[in-house]
Amino acid sequence: MAWPSFTADVTQNSNQITIYGAVPASEIPAGFEAIVYGVETVANLEVAAGTEIMYDGGGNPYSTLSLVRPFTGSTATGVEVVIKPTGSLFNDVVGVFRNGSNQQNQLMANYYQFCEGDTPITHQPLDENADPLSIDTLPMMNQQVADAISAFQNAAGTAAGYDVTSTSTDTSNGSNGLKRLMRLGDFGGYGGSTAPSLSSLSLNDLNNIPISSLLAAGVGASNLPVETSVTVNTNLRNADHGMQDVFTSNGQTRRYFRIKDGGAWLPYVEMLHTGNTGSIVSKDYIEGTFDPSVEDTDSVGVPSYSIRAGEYTRTGDDVTVYILMGGSWAITPSVTGRLRIANLPFISNGDYSFMPNIGFTDPASVGCSLVTGYVVNNSNHCVINATSGISTNGEPLPFDGVKSSTTDFYVFATIAYKAVPQ
Repeated sequence: MAWPSFTADVTQNSNQITIYGAVPASEIPAGFEAIVYGVETVANLEVAAGTEIMYDGGGNPYSTLSLVRPFTGSTATGVEVVIKPTGSLFNDVVGVFRNGSNQQNQLMANYYQFCEGDTPITHQPLDENADPLSIDTLPMMNQQVADAISAFQNAAGTAAGYDVTSTSTDTSNGSNGLKRLMRLGDFGGYGGSTAPSLSSLSLNDLNNIPISSLLAAGVGASNLPVETSVTVNTNLRNADHGMQDVFTSNGQTRRYFRIKDGGAWLPYVEMLHTGNTGSIVSKDYIEGTFDPSVEDTDSVGVPSYSIRAGEYTRTGDDVTVYILMGGSWAITPSVTGRLRIANLPFISNGDYSFMPNIGFTDPASVGCSLVTGYVVNNSNHCVINATSGISTNGEPLPFDGVKSSTTDFYVFATIAYKAVPQ
């Protein structure tokens, strides 16, 4: 190792050495060793202190180095003085170099461990108060990446390692020797706005569609349920079992269904055609029958019905009823009573007028009159407005208190009203 050297003047038995140059003697630590190479070599001169830079009359810089003990050699000028670290300070410097070397060795060991080890590296940051860091090695990180890729492939399913079909009719094996995964749209698989045709898939027989698919078939295809263009929805569980829905495509609204059992297609069953679509009603439409009745508001007499029929339709809250009644009625005079048609199928949501045909006759004579009436709000009956226009053999109806007899009656009515919402 090369130690710092200076040009100096030395004086025998003096503890002062004059050092020339721009480096002040004050920067030479106390305890260092000065070695003088003059008339003779004198070593083991311990440095005590040094001064700052001073200048002689010629402007040359110099400083004075003080020794612990006087210089014992010969007086000389312009000799070489070498400064060598010694003592505890030297040992500290050596320790620094040793620690640096140890740290370098540890760094190389950590680097080797980082590149090839299978356990984490523990590293202490420069801040000694900080917690040590645990660093995974490259093999550990590579394994973590491999595990992540494997987990992704497992999550992606077996599709991750398969090739896909290259054409809409590709039945070849992929690069792994296994069947390819089918893209949407291939073989009529659901995936396009327009179903592909049988002919585009080199198929012309509804019995030979190999997979679940939605296809179009034209006239001339084999095993059509009807000789017209159709859309075929095929669902196969396996080669021996499945089902087909076939819809006509020419505006006839026909639908056929069949199943495949034991490898053979059974005959088609026609499920839908224009002859049965008319009976399909909306969820807001209901229809049915009911038993209407006639009565006097004063409850005079009980009619005996020979015919008693009522039908109704309801769409939303709009109700229409059709009534036909006939029979005989033993009636006693009633001054205040009025004729009422009762037992309507739904409660009315308001007063609604109507005009029924009503007749009361003796058994030997038949006659009917058109009168007016109204459905009573929040009830299931209606009242006839007036009875004076209805007569039996020229006499007023019995409800005005005039007649007492057994009378034949007939009621024909169509009544429309709004019902209380359900």
